[in-house]
Amino acid sequence: MALYIRAFGDTPVSGIGGHQAGAFRDLLLALPATLGKGKSSLTLQQEAQRAKSNGLPTMSNKSVKNHMLRLSALWNQLVQREMVAKNPWSGWHFESAPKIVRRSWTPQELALLASASWHSALVPEPTFRLVTLIAAYGWAKSAPYGKKTCKPSRGFPASKQLGF
Repeated sequence: MALYIRAFGDTPVSGIGGHQAGAFRDLLLALPATLGKGKSSLTLQQEAQRAKSNGLPTMSNKSVKNHMLRLSALWNQLVQREMVAKNPWSGWHFESAPKIVRRSWTPQELALLASASWHSALVPEPTFRLVTLIAAYGWAKSAPYGKKTCKPSRGFPASKQLGF
């Protein structure tokens, strides 16, 4: 709500309809992805113009959808309390595609993980090996550029996958 107020001012909720929700959605899609990461004295409209003129990456559909969903949840409460007639934040569609294509570990990667040397005095080597194997066979998936992610691979805990 604070972002909407920053963009369009503090207006009565009864005066916010589909037109305003659409304008807010369009503004969010034009804002730089780094909005809020630093201090700025620019208005949101100026931030959108700066992003356009400098060719900066803008907010993702997923981020915009999350903002809209939060407002929709708030408006659902207002509808139930009969403070507004309908929810202008619901019914919007957002195209979203996963940014990271995940893949399973290759046998070579698993062998490399299992045979890697360990040089830490804080964590014992057996603990390192156990955690590495549980992650590799359980929930950690390999992603592009060497990034590793921790997502359940089959919808159940690693302990069940390893037979614990």
